[in-house]
Amino acid sequence: MKKFKLNRLREGFLYGLLFMGFNGIKNLIFDYGETSQLIKELSHSPKEVIGVVAITLLGLWLVVGLLIGVGLIISDVLKK
Repeated sequence: MKKFKLNRLREGFLYGLLFMGFNGIKNLIFDYGETSQLIKELSHSPKEVIGVVAITLLGLWLVVGLLIGVGLIISDVLKK
C-alpha cells in the first residue's frame, strides 16, 4: 500500500507539472502585457529575477503536486 501511495504522489507531481506548463504557455501566448513586462524585468537584472522566478515556480510546483497527489490518494481510499 505504501508503494501505491508513493506512485500516486508521483502522479500528482507530474499532473501538477503538466498543469503549470500548459497554464504558463497559455498565459505567455494570450497575455502579451505580462509577457512583455517579464522580458523587461529579465533584461534589467537577470540574476535576481531568474532566481526569484525559479524559486517561485519550484514552490508552486511542490504545493500543486502535493495537493493533487493527496487528492488522488484520498479518492483511492474513499473508493475502497
